[in-house]
Amino acid sequence: MNPRQDDPQQIPDESQLINQFARGNGSIFVGAGLSIGAGLPSWEELVEPLARQVNCPPSTSFLDIAQYYVNVNDQITLADHVRQALKKPGVGPTEVHRELIKLPVPRIFTTNLDNLLEDAFRERDLKFDTIVTDQDVALMDSGKKSIVKLHGDLAQPASWVLTSEHYENYFSQHPGIANLLGMDLHSRTVLFLGYSFNDIDMRMILSRVKRVASEFRRNLFAVQLNPTTLEVEELKRRKIKVIGLHAEPGGYNQALRQWLERFVRRVRESPVLHSVARQFFVLDFINGNLPSRSPDLLDRAADRERVMDGLRSRYPLVSIKGFAGVGKTSLAKEVGFNCSQRRRAPDADEVVFEYVVWISAKDKPDQRRWLDDVLNEIAKTTNNIYITQRQSRTEKESEIGQILGCYKILVIIDNFETIEDPDLIDWLERLPYPSKALITSRSRPERIAAWTVNLKGLETKDAAKLLRQHETLVEGEEDRTLNELVRVTSGNPQAMKLALGLMRGGIVDLKQIVRELDGPGWNPDKIFRALFSFAWEGISEPSREILRVTPLFVGVSSIRKDALKAAAGLSLDDFRQGLFQCLEVSLLEEAHELERYVIHSKTRDYAREQLEEPWEHEARRRCTEYFRAFVRRC
Repeated sequence: MNPRQDDPQQIPDESQLINQFARGNGSIFVGAGLSIGAGLPSWEELVEPLARQVNCPPSTSFLDIAQYYVNVNDQITLADHVRQALKKPGVGPTEVHRELIKLPVPRIFTTNLDNLLEDAFRERDLKFDTIVTDQDVALMDSGKKSIVKLHGDLAQPASWVLTSEHYENYFSQHPGIANLLGMDLHSRTVLFLGYSFNDIDMRMILSRVKRVASEFRRNLFAVQLNPTTLEVEELKRRKIKVIGLHAEPGGYNQALRQWLERFVRRVRESPVLHSVARQFFVLDFINGNLPSRSPDLLDRAADRERVMDGLRSRYPLVSIKGFAGVGKTSLAKEVGFNCSQRRRAPDADEVVFEYVVWISAKDKPDQRRWLDDVLNEIAKTTNNIYITQRQSRTEKESEIGQILGCYKILVIIDNFETIEDPDLIDWLERLPYPSKALITSRSRPERIAAWTVNLKGLETKDAAKLLRQHETLVEGEEDRTLNELVRVTSGNPQAMKLALGLMRGGIVDLKQIVRELDGPGWNPDKIFRALFSFAWEGISEPSREILRVTPLFVGVSSIRKDALKAAAGLSLDDFRQGLFQCLEVSLLEEAHELERYVIHSKTRDYAREQLEEPWEHEARRRCTEYFRAFVRRC
């Protein structure tokens, strides 16, 4: 039996890690996992052809394989093989690399030969030092971030550390880098990323920890994918705290990216953020209030380009129209990121805005009047917060109009179909050039001309990508059956995710879903209702109690874990089990912020139908008590 660290309560308290990084006392070590996520080969894939050539026994270590290969051939032949394997065309930094370099650390240590970290810095036009030799250490600029390449640089084969002999002699031949490594291990809180439990590179670094900083090993953290209880305990014995990420095969990069985004945000928002940390913080070059990118956004290049064409046109308003769950919000966010002002000069055809302002009506479905909210959000996002205090609507509109005419601003309004505000419609019709508005809606806006992009379900190719993210669920299923799932859900991403969640939770199988949804007369609303009915019948009562309270949280994009528990009125064990099932079945999803959860609008609508007295009255009472206590604590 191979027990896994499935209970989220086993994950260590990250407050120490966050506080130390916010104070400027953090250090990062990057292993091969990040390069593998970008499409480069693993150690095993790199040396496997070498092992065949020199007839190595199956149990031979990677280092010894490389050593035997050099013994039989020479260093130059090994270098040619490695260079060819790591110079794959089209490989570049991932979102994980881009998030990583934002953290406020003076140095990033890596045992990777590739230049993905350097390329991530270059994408942002950031200055940095690359430390490969002891001479580089002597010339290091303390005002810049440094990438310390412990195993050498791809462009300098003489610096590579690949064989047993290289490992054995590394620290004696590189005393300057060894001292730099020892200093960080001795005085900083260290975060290991991209290292597996048995990673030989991590073991080499840990041997250095034991040698120079054994009394400070409490400051070591390691992010691990699907760690077993035995692995967690072994790393704990080595004084390493494990942050366990749980993902299906192929999902590690996405899980790590989500965790990093949350970690970066929590460090940035920490009340103990120190000026030393601020010096090395890489901020997003986005003037705006965009929420985080959707982690499961598929390419949708053609749809994105149609929206871009609308923004290039003379239309002041662009509308993304489509059924619930089809991906309108995700596409609008991605367009916003693509249109954000960059440091580099844009291409002639590139659509660039100086500010991107995001307003979502999703979390306030009962609110109808929105013009004041839109004007206030523009004022806050453009750093003109004093305008929010204007008592006269006419005066406020006039000042915001001047800002929209002076700056090129993209105003994005999500879930526009719930808004019934004729004043907002009139205002959008008069939107000053060069600013523009982008709305998402289930229906075409009335009374106003708009460039409309009709968003439909995923094409078969993109739907296949979504299904491949859940390979363990669809393994063994015939392609014909998978295509049938795409057909009966009309390629709706949210419906497909919910169907996969039902399979993951063991509530129904794929063929049963296809049989239920097959036939004429189905539309997205009926599809969601059928899937929710499956889910509601199959989940436990604690899961139902959790879902029932979600409609009580209005005006928020995500719900705190402790608030959800208080409102549901469940015991700790029941709440943990119920929450785990809601996540497993995709009725709830983890938010980018730690310990917070989001619910899709259609799921919230269905949960609202399950509210009934006197249960609703008691749930509202518990919710009120929670927020009163929260205010007292603050």
